[in-house]
Amino acid sequence: MERQAYRFAWRGITIEATYTPRQWRSAADLELRSVAPDRAPLPVNETGYRSHFHPVGTIEAHGGEVVAQVIAWLDAEACKPAWRDREAAGDAESPPTAYSPHRVGAPPIRAGSAAHIVV
Repeated sequence: MERQAYRFAWRGITIEATYTPRQWRSAADLELRSVAPDRAPLPVNETGYRSHFHPVGTIEAHGGEVVAQVIAWLDAEACKPAWRDREAAGDAESPPTAYSPHRVGAPPIRAGSAAHIVV
């Protein structure tokens, strides 16, 4: 399968997600990059970039909606004390905002499914 690119907003941070369903024989890759503000920290990384390798088929087994799964992952990690402390200190974008998921170069994807990425 070919690489899929998405851009969406989470809590005021614009994020680009690139999903490669089969990076190698048994691994898929999900790359997250905060683009506005540039390199803004996220609950799953502090540098604004994360490459997450996982078994092929993981995202598909949980509904296949990349953006919905990334949002669920970010939301779950944002509940942890380290991120809550960062938000309280004003080091992270904290007000929740609606997100507008779309696949770069493709029609909008359906949002709102309950899914997650197994890490």
